[in-house]
Amino acid sequence: MLTQAQEHRNLLLLYFIPSGLYVVYDVLSYVNLRAFDAATYFLLLQFRLVVTGILHQMMFSKKLNRNQWVSLGVTTVGCAIKTLGSQEPNAAAKHGDGPTLMAYGLLMVQMLSSTFAGVYNEVLLKKQASIPVNLQNVFMYIDSIVCTMGMLALGLTGQTAQEALTMANFSVLFSPYVLPMVLIMSFIGVVTSLFLKQLDSIRKAIASALELVFLPLLSAVLFGQPLTLYTMAAVCFVGFGSLAPNPAAVLRFCSGNAKS
Repeated sequence: MLTQAQEHRNLLLLYFIPSGLYVVYDVLSYVNLRAFDAATYFLLLQFRLVVTGILHQMMFSKKLNRNQWVSLGVTTVGCAIKTLGSQEPNAAAKHGDGPTLMAYGLLMVQMLSSTFAGVYNEVLLKKQASIPVNLQNVFMYIDSIVCTMGMLALGLTGQTAQEALTMANFSVLFSPYVLPMVLIMSFIGVVTSLFLKQLDSIRKAIASALELVFLPLLSAVLFGQPLTLYTMAAVCFVGFGSLAPNPAAVLRFCSGNAKS
């Protein structure tokens, strides 16, 4: 692996771009959640679906077809409906006079960081197809660690490296509550790279949106939480949005329901 890493060191450097952007996204998520109430934050963040479509067109020089735009639009509406249904009545009052113009600017930076990193990662995976995906994943994780350490050293995370890298924090990392989450998220990162290589960031964005909607459904089954009209409407919108890029799938779905 060291030989391959040395052979493809230019690619290792290129992966600093998506890695650094993902680190910026993670840091800004904590900053912006303090500036916005949760419902407004997640509602505005859903516009990254549309931004993903625009960036995908620009970076691949290929226009999305009508069905793909319909899919992104309908899925965005579905996520917005779900978020509005989760909004607390007094959420805005808890944040005083509301977010500042700077807060909206930082949210835009966060949104662009995530979407550009995802599309750029797809570009690297597809244009460097001869290089094994596992090696590209290693490059991504190494660069992410370096970028995170750099942010800590510069004090941009709200904590210094000395405060973050303590034995107490490491012991929490290996607790039975945190370690499974770390392993699961690492697995998701590996699967995401395979997803981007075989499909595209448009379908990835839609698949990510499904999580926001189907999580309440699982909560209803596992924990008995009530389903709201907002949730059911959101499921319908996101379900249609996930099928819209493939009209044949929609026809099969509708004909199957008609027969039953």
